[in-house]
Amino acid sequence: MADPFTILVTNLNSLGFFGFLLPFILIFVLCYGLLLKAKYFEDQKIIGVLSLVLAFFVVGYGGPALANFFVNLFGMAAVVLAG
Repeated sequence: MADPFTILVTNLNSLGFFGFLLPFILIFVLCYGLLLKAKYFEDQKIIGVLSLVLAFFVVGYGGPALANFFVNLFGMAAVVLAG
């Protein structure tokens, strides 16, 4: 019998949490922060919408390869930081 954490991670993976949602949130936050810091636009609503669109395009273009890259990158980073 599997422990509850394994079941949770398996269910999240089957829902696309690691393959779509986490890369989307990461790209959205990075774009939002960069546009906010660069001050190209004064209105934060415009920055939010533009970041949302950019995040969808990047995740749509990258697809599973982008998700695998982030999983490997952050997995290795966690192992290195733990060491």
